Amino acid sequence: MLAKKIHIILDSDSKISSRPRSKKYFKFNNFLAYTRADRNLRNLINKKLSDYNITLMGWLLLNVVDNKKDIGINMSEIASNLDVTMPQANAIINQLLNQRLIRQKTQRNDRRTKHILISAKGKNLILKIDADLNLTSTEWFSAVPENYFVFYWRVVELLAQSKNIND
Repeated sequence: MLAKKIHIILDSDSKISSRPRSKKYFKFNNFLAYTRADRNLRNLINKKLSDYNITLMGWLLLNVVDNKKDIGINMSEIASNLDVTMPQANAIINQLLNQRLIRQKTQRNDRRTKHILISAKGKNLILKIDADLNLTSTEWFSAVPENYFVFYWRVVELLAQSKNIND
């Protein structure tokens, strides 16, 4: 089903390739190239994030929290959004709390319920990091034609939405 969705997107919207598609989706050289590109992109992002003293997961968590603006987000929603366990989410939250990039708000009617909100310092950091990463990624992706890039992210989104084979 997922392969069919991806195939439809690529066939209906692009002129990336005019040759017929093979039914063989796993090709070692393609997979190797993908893993190299993924590793290079992660290294690039991690290097930039280290300049701001934040990890990739910390930056992702900041953005998840920032998307909830005024109401905040609870820990289970954070864990679900980041696809991590509750203890992993808690560790990342504690790091960001120590850096004062986020804050916790306890509900008055149920003290067990805590919502995480972005702090002003966290919001400013997101803006700085986003500007830096936009500039860096523009340079890094400059060799990729625009239509390839658009389809790549659409395929990535479809793959991210698919269920894990082992679940």
